Amino acid sequence: MLTFLVSKIDEGLLMFSCLEELVLSANNITELPSSNLPMTLRVLELYANQIKSLKSVNTHPPPRLQHLGLGNNCLGSPEDIQYFTADLWPQLRSLDLSWSGFTEQCALIEALFALPCLQSLVLEGNPLTLTPSYPGFVLDSLFRLLYMDGKRVTPEDRLRFSGLAKLKGPVCEEAEVIVCIQKMKGVPSPALPLDEFPVISHSYSVSYEFLNQPQFQENTDVGGTSTNIPQNLQEQHEEDESISHTPADPLRTSRKDQNKDSNNPVVMNSTLKQEWAEVIEFNYTTTHRISDLPALKNFFLRGLWLTVEEEKVLSWPAPPAVNAETKTSADKKGKESTDTAQKLKDKKKKKEPVLNLIQEAPVRRTLSTVHVELKDLLEGKDKIQMECDLGVLLSDQNVRTTVTREKVKVKGGRRVRQMLPQMKAALPTWSL
Repeated sequence: MLTFLVSKIDEGLLMFSCLEELVLSANNITELPSSNLPMTLRVLELYANQIKSLKSVNTHPPPRLQHLGLGNNCLGSPEDIQYFTADLWPQLRSLDLSWSGFTEQCALIEALFALPCLQSLVLEGNPLTLTPSYPGFVLDSLFRLLYMDGKRVTPEDRLRFSGLAKLKGPVCEEAEVIVCIQKMKGVPSPALPLDEFPVISHSYSVSYEFLNQPQFQENTDVGGTSTNIPQNLQEQHEEDESISHTPADPLRTSRKDQNKDSNNPVVMNSTLKQEWAEVIEFNYTTTHRISDLPALKNFFLRGLWLTVEEEKVLSWPAPPAVNAETKTSADKKGKESTDTAQKLKDKKKKKEPVLNLIQEAPVRRTLSTVHVELKDLLEGKDKIQMECDLGVLLSDQNVRTTVTREKVKVKGGRRVRQMLPQMKAALPTWSL
């Protein structure tokens, strides 16, 4: 079976002098020469082509055109916006610009306001839809719209978004993403050593990749205090990996190589390390403000990588000379106090001898790495909730433990986005 793709709208189309509807979706058309379109056209659908500019609309297009479908093309530049005028499209009622690259919401809506008959508009999938003001700013500005992104505009919508047409500036051109990681459970209890030493401590953290940003990100730890994670957190994380006894995660290594070649690099963001517990509380919140909307769109199309890590630290008693030196220093300090206080200290020392511990370099390992699809955030959703299977987790003693789920909630889109990992433990299955 042969398939032919149309790559050009030439003068031969003018032979169809009575043509009213033309559908050329999913072809390789790169230009839209309005001079080659029959004047009788009412519907022109060019979805999923390769149109990169509207400069070829240099003469009057069909004056009775009522629907123009330009979705999923390579449009979106400021120059393209200037071709949406009442002179060119006096009777246009329906316009599809979905899945394009329009970012300047204010400029685009100002141009579309001049179309006197526009009643249906589709902007889904454009970077501008990621701003907090969308779709309220559009609906309140274009009061003649009856349909927005395929949904009917209700009186309740008009009332809810009343007054947003006055918004200007960053609220219309900048996206805000809030990521929240609350708690995790299901990690098997670390095995305690049979001997008194070494003292082993285990801690856990959740990290995720996000677009690189110049500003600091505000986070909230378990106690509710705010901390700042610097931009170079990814470099610090990679340095930590270099002292780990565990081989680097191959998936992360491949993603790192991809990020180096990308025009929009990502950085690692991580919760504070928490000690093991049946329920590990992170209570982490970070706000990302992104002005590069095309980069954010591409990031959502790629999805988000979420990683759960474990850090193990072994501590050993310090050599005797160090302990003796510490004890001598404590004795000198005690002589400066009163005799009564000295006796109390001496009794306490006999009961609780001073012992220094020396920590080895931390050993880190990745417990699980999962991928979260975010494409729905470009289709009008503000919240994504999905279950991610973490598979089988091996303990230090090569004992198999099943960790069933990590619940990830992503509230995203234009106003609020949150990610809430929660690893649910099932009855473990053991085998040697």
